[in-house]
Amino acid sequence: MRGSSSSFGIVTTVHANTFAAPSSATVFEYTWDLSASQAAAATSAFQSFVLSPSLPQEFGAELVLGAGSKKGRVSFGLTGGWYAPANQLSAVLDPYIQAVGVKPQSKKLTVGKYIDSVGLLGGLSGNRLNTTVLPDGHDTFYAKSLMTPEDSPMSEKSLQAFYDYLGSTGFNADSVCRSLLFAGVF
Repeated sequence: MRGSSSSFGIVTTVHANTFAAPSSATVFEYTWDLSASQAAAATSAFQSFVLSPSLPQEFGAELVLGAGSKKGRVSFGLTGGWYAPANQLSAVLDPYIQAVGVKPQSKKLTVGKYIDSVGLLGGLSGNRLNTTVLPDGHDTFYAKSLMTPEDSPMSEKSLQAFYDYLGSTGFNADSVCRSLLFAGVF
């Protein structure tokens, strides 16, 4: 805060400029069951996709990773929000879906209002989206964040090693492993 120098200050007013909520929002969810090498290639394609200067700011996504259908496979999910007219999403997202090279096992698009997307992406839906109640409870978990600089994305070698581990050792882990890779406006 400016003006308090080495002393303390008391905030009496806060002004914030906000953006209007988008008129529509589309939550998209795609899932694949991939080999480690397919998942590494799909992540490499994702890095290129999200670093494209032509990617609209209305797009936000994450990769959700976990144990696949059997040892050596990876559950690979693309989840996110599109905050522009729903009929424009496929033009933006189809190049990445095609770059994965494997047809998704499932695809779900949910079109609604912005607040609906907040609930869906936050794990709430239907009548549970009530911002006046206390949280359901708490959970103990471990989280770690690693940042990859834009000018130095993850290498093919490191992606392959990560997915080899996730598909083999991670498949047999006693705890739930959930990895997220983010891009866009979240």
